[in-house]
Order: sequence, then C-alpha cells, then structure tokens
Amino acid sequence: MRSISNPPEDKFLEAPNYWNLEKLYIDLARVNGGKPITPKQKYLLKGILLYNSPSEIAKICGYGGKNPAESVKQTLQPVYQLIKTLYNIPSETRIVYNKLPFLLNEYSLRNKNQLQNHFQVTHISECSQETEQNEQLATTSSDNPTWQTIEDVTLYIEKFFQHCEQEEYIKALYTIFDGDNYDNCVYKFLWLHGYNALIVSLYERLLQSWQPRKSEKWEFEIALTCLGGAYHRLGEYQRAIDYYEHSLEIALEIDDINGVAGSLVNLGLVYDSLEQYQEAIEYSYRGLYMARKIGNREFAANALHNLGSIHNSLEHYHLAIDYYYHSLEIKQNLGNEQEDASSLINIGNAYRNLGEYQQALEFLPQGIKIARQNGHHEFEANGWFNLGLTLENLDQESEAILAYKNAYALFKERGFDAEAEDCKNAIQALSESIHDDED
Repeated sequence: MRSISNPPEDKFLEAPNYWNLEKLYIDLARVNGGKPITPKQKYLLKGILLYNSPSEIAKICGYGGKNPAESVKQTLQPVYQLIKTLYNIPSETRIVYNKLPFLLNEYSLRNKNQLQNHFQVTHISECSQETEQNEQLATTSSDNPTWQTIEDVTLYIEKFFQHCEQEEYIKALYTIFDGDNYDNCVYKFLWLHGYNALIVSLYERLLQSWQPRKSEKWEFEIALTCLGGAYHRLGEYQRAIDYYEHSLEIALEIDDINGVAGSLVNLGLVYDSLEQYQEAIEYSYRGLYMARKIGNREFAANALHNLGSIHNSLEHYHLAIDYYYHSLEIKQNLGNEQEDASSLINIGNAYRNLGEYQQALEFLPQGIKIARQNGHHEFEANGWFNLGLTLENLDQESEAILAYKNAYALFKERGFDAEAEDCKNAIQALSESIHDDED
C-alpha cells in the first residue's frame, strides 16, 4: 500500500484554535515511553479532531494511491492505541474516528460554560471512562462497498439480530453502522436505496431492551440519531423529533458537544419539513453556532443548507441561494462530493423559482450527475423533477417529459408514491399539450 507523504501545506491550521494540542502530544509521548508521535501522525490527528473522516482527510490533502483513506487509518492506528493506553481502554476495543473528539474532550479549548449558558444547558455530567472489551467485530458493516441489492447485506442484518438476541448491543450497532467508513456502511446503503422502514425495524429492535451503561451512551446516541433520520425520511416528523430530542439529551448528559450540534441541526431540518419555520431557524442557528464553536465544518455546512431550505420555502430565494452557496463552498473544501449534489440541485431550484431558468440549467444537471455517480437516488430524483419543471417553463416539453420520466422511475423505485404521482400527472399534462398542438 502506498504510503502518505508529508503534505506541502497545513490544511488544518485552525485545529490549535479548538484543541490544546501541545498538552495532548505531551501526554501521548508520556504513555509511549517518552517517544513523541511523528509529524505525519500529528498532522492527520489534527484533521480527525476537526471532525474529518479518513476519506475526507485524504481528499482534502489530495492524497493519491489505491486506497488513501486506508493509508490515513493505518498511519493513525498507533495513535489510537496510545489514546487507549492513556484512558485505560482495552487494546481490542473499537474506536471510530468520530468518537475521538468525544474521548479527548479534556483537551478541548472551547468555552464550555459559554456554550452551556447560550443554550441553557443545565444537566452536564462527567463521562465515565468505562469501556467494553468486545466491540471489535469479525464482520464489519463496510466489508464490501459494491452492494447492489438487499440480498447483498442480508448477512449483516442476520448478524445484527443475532447480536441483539445475545444482548450484544454495541456489536449489533457496529454491524450495520461504521463511522470510519460511513459512505459504505450497511446503514448508508439502506438509506440510499430507500429501505427506511427496515432501518426503523432494525434500530427499534436495538433500542428495545438496551439499557446503556455510561461507556455505551455515545453509541446509544448514534442509534437514536439514525432512528430519527429514518422516521424523518418516512415523513413521521413527530417521531423523528422525539428521537432527535432524546439524542440531544444524551449528548448533553455525556458532554458530547459534537452530538449536541448535530442534534440541533437535525431538529432544524425536521421543523423545516413541518413548515414550522421559526423553530427551524432557531434550531439551525443554534446548530450553526455550536458547529462553528467546535470547528465542525460538516455540521456548519448542514446548518447553512437548512437555512437555505427554510428561506427557499419562505420564498426568500436570493437569501436561500446565498446560504446554499456558502454550504456548497464548505462541502467542496471538505471534498464531500455526494453532498454537493443536494446544494447544486437546490441552488438550481431556487433560480427556477426566481424565473432565472438558464441559471437553473447550469446547476441542475451538475447536481443530477453527482447524485447518480454517488448512488443517491433521492437527490437524483429531485434533480430530475426540478429539471422537468425548468424545461417546462422554457416550453421544451419533450425534454421535460424525459426528465419527469427519469424522476418517476426513481421515486417509484424508492416508494415515494406521492412524488411519483406528481411526475405521472406532469407527463400526462404535457403529453396532452403536445397532442393538442399537433392537432
């Protein structure tokens, strides 16, 4: 495997603004017999502490090779082992990258009291360093990123239920969810292919009897968030709110400020879907504030995207475009191409709402292409539908019908019957219009 060369420039210069890195480096050297971690390891660790995944770090830094994300993880493995030693965590215990900032919370430079006062947080408790010794799985949730059908992930689903029956809830969670390889885990596959009802059944079973110990509450919080997301996508908004609020409570209890930011952003998104825009704006701004305070650019981008969607719904289209552009810029800097699709499609849709159809045509095809390349059928379907509306406004009726047909097929495949019916009605109306013109 090709090794990672030292980067020509520091892409993570802001890390010292949020973390006491020197103290962390000294403590890691102390548990390593006085030997410091390498400059390369320090550099990659800064990327992790800024909430970047190994794959995102590889993209941000422009690393090449066959599997640069795996190279990032291998370079950091000795650091992970030192962190386990630092906190008396058994060496076989699994630590995913996005749990590291939570474990290393004592090195954070954020003003905890200021954050608590801003959000009226009153129930913060110290997180225990208890750990589980059996979190390492023989079968992980991302062994094969080439899955095409539900049958391809049946083995993982069966193992998930086996672990639940044996009350091995951490193992069950990591069988379908992998924070280190989120884009290729079973949970993301089920989401992208529209199996939200199955996600609900899985996580409902997981949470049914799980009484998490302190050492398990971070994973419990993740499970609540995943379940809330599935209910949101199914249109069961109150249930989504209930689970997101529970996730927020756990995040506050264990002082997981990253989890607090994520829960606030998610709540803003649900209230937007409910057309309760004042609440949506409030939660999104809180999430944005928190994300910026801790340096989580991904959550900041999501909050900005939320605000764009809210203002688009309020017909503040120019303001919506500004928020979408800001979100898109952050996502592109993170190398998050999959999420680029949503921003591009929404920018195009906002221009369509303004009647600036040529501008819309610049963005919608880009978003559709990226969504298709990344297998995000929901984004792609929305892109095709909005492209159909745009082409219809330009009196390009035949092209609009083709766009609607593409949207219809994707919506139907994912079980979005109402959206599929909208496409069907649009196709029928345009077909009749073309027929009338020919007569």
